[in-house]
Amino acid sequence: MEPIVKNNIGIFYAKGFIDTTNVDLVVPEKVIIQLVKEHVQTIFISLKEVISFNPRSFMALHKNLLDYKEKFRIQTGLCDYSVKLYQQILSYEKNIMIEVLSRGSVKCL
Repeated sequence: MEPIVKNNIGIFYAKGFIDTTNVDLVVPEKVIIQLVKEHVQTIFISLKEVISFNPRSFMALHKNLLDYKEKFRIQTGLCDYSVKLYQQILSYEKNIMIEVLSRGSVKCL
């Protein structure tokens, strides 16, 4: 999946159902490496067109974002999620997800 890049921000637009078999395709590390070389400082995943995901796939996606943040010293986050997806995420792991989502949805470019 290729991101849209603007003002040193890369946004990946995930679509459909995210499961454990396609989590690594949402934000491939090789694309992150290229974006960092191009001085992208922030990576978002837009959930606007995501229908659903299961707890395992979301936690894997979340882990990937945290790993990229640490490894490449970039900011990462989610945006464009619906109230329904927000509630679904909170139902998985309240203590972890509140930190990630407590500020509410950011509208992507």
